[in-house]
Amino acid sequence: LKGGVDNCARVHADDMSVEQFIEQYEAPCKPVVITGLMNNWNANTEWTWEKLTERFPNHPFKVGSDDDGYAVRLKMKYYRQYLNTTKDD
Repeated sequence: LKGGVDNCARVHADDMSVEQFIEQYEAPCKPVVITGLMNNWNANTEWTWEKLTERFPNHPFKVGSDDDGYAVRLKMKYYRQYLNTTKDD
């Protein structure tokens, strides 16, 4: 946040009940960042580059758009190779 002040409340999901959330944030329409929601999410351990490349090596996925707005797609194995060998971005 360049030049601004971050004054949004942050609350860990384990430290607040649904009722507390409703009372303190939802009902009065106060913004809040809830942290810790993904701590036990399987993707944290199952979505590694190795596992994704092994499971979807030839699956094309969107990596950007060309000048005309059309999707630019690469196979997972080529995208991973690009990430491992390119240092320009």
